[in-house]
Amino acid sequence: MAYLIDGNNLMERISESNYEESDSRISLVRFLYKFYKIRKQRIIVVFDGRPTPQLLEFHPEAVDFKILFSKPGSNADGKIKEIIEKMDYLRNLTLVTSDRDLRDFGKRSRAKTISSYEFLKFVKRVLRETRNKEDDRKKEVRLTPLEIEQWMKVFSKKEE
Repeated sequence: MAYLIDGNNLMERISESNYEESDSRISLVRFLYKFYKIRKQRIIVVFDGRPTPQLLEFHPEAVDFKILFSKPGSNADGKIKEIIEKMDYLRNLTLVTSDRDLRDFGKRSRAKTISSYEFLKFVKRVLRETRNKEDDRKKEVRLTPLEIEQWMKVFSKKEE
């Protein structure tokens, strides 16, 4: 599974701030990277406009996590359409956008589509479930010093 994400469109769903602010882009990329590290599914985020310098320096160890920017004079929609047209196997691609024209293009090209809002809910759920599992694991193994001492005695008796 691969996710092709309309970055500016998803930012609008997350934040009320101006979606072209570099801090919003950086926050979105960090958020998506957490999701990527859990799911290990290819992610391509496409932003409108000029590259954010900090994102140009963002080099995750994962080759399946890409950040792209539209060319000067064009927008992310054009870049996303170009990517879809070049992909051979669209059954495993999910286009993430709430832009009606872009979603229709994706559907006509046989890509799966999901609204930015639904994708955001999905990612938050995955992150929450993972955090809950980690919390449960941390709670499972909490021995007091007295319990440790008692177990050490039990194990040392068996060795004799």
